[in-house]
Order: sequence, then C-alpha cells, then structure tokens
Amino acid sequence: MSKDEKIVEQSKKDIIKIKIIEISKIEIVQEFFYAGIGTLAILIIYSLLPSRFWTEPFRSTFCSLIVLLFFIIFILLNQPNSKNKFFRVDYKRNVILFTIFNLAILLFLFFRTEYGYNGLYADNFYRTAYITQMAHSGYPQDMAFKGFSAFMAPLYWYLLALLSKIFLIKPYKMVRIGFLISYYILPILAFEVWKKIVNKKTSFFITAVFFTFIANYFEIIWIDHLIGYLFFIPFFIYYFENYLNKEFSRKDYIIAGIIGSILICTFYLYFILVPLYLIISLIQDKIQNDMDKFKEKFKRIIYITIFIIIFSAWFWIPLALNIIFIGSENHQNCFFPKYALDMPFEAYLELDLFSILLLIGVIFILMRYHSSALLKILGNLVLSVYILYFLGYIGIIIGFPLVHYRVLIVSHYVLIIAFVLFYIQFFNILREHKIL
Repeated sequence: MSKDEKIVEQSKKDIIKIKIIEISKIEIVQEFFYAGIGTLAILIIYSLLPSRFWTEPFRSTFCSLIVLLFFIIFILLNQPNSKNKFFRVDYKRNVILFTIFNLAILLFLFFRTEYGYNGLYADNFYRTAYITQMAHSGYPQDMAFKGFSAFMAPLYWYLLALLSKIFLIKPYKMVRIGFLISYYILPILAFEVWKKIVNKKTSFFITAVFFTFIANYFEIIWIDHLIGYLFFIPFFIYYFENYLNKEFSRKDYIIAGIIGSILICTFYLYFILVPLYLIISLIQDKIQNDMDKFKEKFKRIIYITIFIIIFSAWFWIPLALNIIFIGSENHQNCFFPKYALDMPFEAYLELDLFSILLLIGVIFILMRYHSSALLKILGNLVLSVYILYFLGYIGIIIGFPLVHYRVLIVSHYVLIIAFVLFYIQFFNILREHKIL
C-alpha cells in the first residue's frame, strides 16, 4: 500500500470514528430524554393516587403490580423472531424501560417522604451533616470540624450541597433527591460506558444484571461507593489495561485523567487494587518472558495516574496541608464490623440465585482464563481482591486494618460480568446449532 493509499485509508477510518461518536451522542440524549418523559408521567400518576396507596396492603400490592407490568412489557417488546419491527429486541429501548422501571419503584416508595433510605439512621446522619456543612460554607469541607478540608471523598456530596444552595433546598432532603437522580442517570450512563468496550447486547445485560443483583435498593445507602465501583471496572479495562489496543494520544491521557479524578473524588478506595493488579501482571509477564508488555502497561498507568493526581488536586492538596500542619489521628482500628472476618467467597456458597450467578462467573473465568483477554483481566481483578483480603487479615492481627471488606463488592461485580459473557456465549452456541 502506497503512502497516499494509507492516508486515504486512515481518513476513512477517522470519518467512521467521528460518525460513531456523533451517533453515540445522539443516542444518549434520546435515552435520557425518553427516560425523563417516562419518569415525569409516573410522577403525574403518583400525584393523582389517594394517600391509602402508601399504606399496607396497598403499598406492597402496588409495587408487585409495577414489577409485573414492566415484566410483561419487556416480554412483549423483546420478540427476536417477530415480523413486526416494533416488537423486536431493541437494547436502547430496553435500557430506557429499565431506567423507568427502577424509578417507578423508587419514586413510589419515597414519594411521600422527605428522607432517603434509612432516614437519618446509621451512616446517613453524617452524610446529611456533610451536605449541610458544605451547603453552608460553599466549599468541600469536613463533616464535623469547621474550616477543615474534606477527608471523605467529597464530589458526590459536594454536588448535592451545591444543588441545595442554588435551589434553596434544605440539605437533609438532598440525600433522597441525590439517589433518585442517580438511579435516573446511572443505568443509562453505565450502558453507554460499557458500549465502549463490548456490544450493545452485552452492555445492556451487564447493566441490567448489575442493577438487579448488586445495585439493589439497599445499596442506595452507599450511593457514592456504588458510583465508584460501577465505573471503576470499565475505566480500568478501557484505560489502564487498554483492552481495545488503541493508540493513546495526549488527549486520551487527559480524558483518562479527568475521568479517573472524578472516580477518585467520588470514592477512592477501589484504586487500592491497581498496585496489587500490577504485581500480578508483573509476575505473569515475567513467567511468560514478556516484560515489554508489562513495561508498556506500567508506563500507561503511570501517565494516567499523573493526570489523575493533577485533576484531583482540589481534593487532596487541602487535605494534605491539614495533615501536615495540624496533624491527624487514625481511629480506623476502633471500627470493627463482624463481617470484616468473612471470607471473600462466602457469597458463592449461599443457596440463592445470586450465588449461582457468581459461581458460574468463577467457573467461566477459570475455563477461559488463558484464551480470553477480557476474562483474564476480570480474573486478575478478582485475585487482587483476594490478595487484599489476605493483607486485610494480616492487618487485623497486627492492629492496622485496611478496610478490605469495602472492595468485596468489586469481585461480585466482576463475576457478574463474567456470568453475562457466559450467558451470551452459551445462547449464541445454542442458536448456532439451531437448538433455539
């Protein structure tokens, strides 16, 4: 191929890439728009319902009715062999319906209250205090000590505080408003993010299974954690591991740094898995005598990390200055939940549907670990969690806990992804052999 032909070929690829990006932008706007229209319709319906609907047995019955109604709609609108195009599978429409379904349940449950899940009980009291302090001061600060910088990752709570300040909403109400907004944004955003790595079908199933089995309504309490690990995994696969083998430009590193800093400032703990993952990669590449691959990966991660440090400086610099000039005391070893002693694979042994999905994910990773690049990445992430658990147990023994149990959810998320990959491949094989 001549030089001119190469230039023409590259130009065609660039045009196709631009068109894909433009289509993606249009689709995400459409998804949020239609989900918003559906949510507005639901709010109007709920405002017309009599108050007895929020008392038993009407409350539970109405929730069951919502689930059954959406289940029927999903079946009707996902007919793969239908002659009518309207009834065929459409994953963009599915994610819109799934978002509306989630919000239909949540908006009903919290329609006649000003408080979020659990009210002010447990961790919600300090989250409410966090929002209140920042709404009054206008900048990220500690939830308890006036004038101190934020210790807990502040971004999510700071955005709620700003909304409270701008729209003159009482800060305690923002906990409820925050998770309702999040459950409107997150399913669609997760679907679009995963589409960068896998196809639409896989992306939808990862999103749907994740919000059904992991980001269930109990996880509302830890909404900042949820945002952190929901996007940490695709961020890690796309940028740190460069799963798609793309050529990184300066712009890519800057974008990766911005996204990484958002995740760090939302909930930073999951990034503790990165050095453990690198150690595993180093050992594997050393054994396979492929150190060039590791060096390239290490270099890429270092560059991205530098940009993350730069873009998250607004959070960590004030905190570092407080620690240097005022000092700090670590009381983490005073907090000891019983589940800190649980084994990381105990959930696999429960006799329920979730444990079955996790076990299938484990088995599929073990079977395809050496033949699938994506499953190898997922397997190494699970292994990183187990290593952190081992270090966490050592930490408990020597009186220096690592809060290892906070990252257990990452391994569950990874195994759910592995299960989805198995599920899709399994039914593809059945269709290829005309069994379905």
